[in-house]
Amino acid sequence: MNFLDKSDFTRSKVLCIILFFSLFLLPFRNNMVIRYIFLVEIICMFLNAVYIIFKWIKYWKKNK
Repeated sequence: MNFLDKSDFTRSKVLCIILFFSLFLLPFRNNMVIRYIFLVEIICMFLNAVYIIFKWIKYWKKNK
């Protein structure tokens, strides 16, 4: 995939690592801070996926 650069992979890896480590906090999910951490993590992963999809569409249209 030529349209992705190193920063895209790094950002995706960091988000996945944060999600993995936040899964260890799952037993404490009644805590509001933990709930906000999960909410922010899910929003960040969603925005990262949307960014990569739009970047792919831009690359696809340019090289059609």
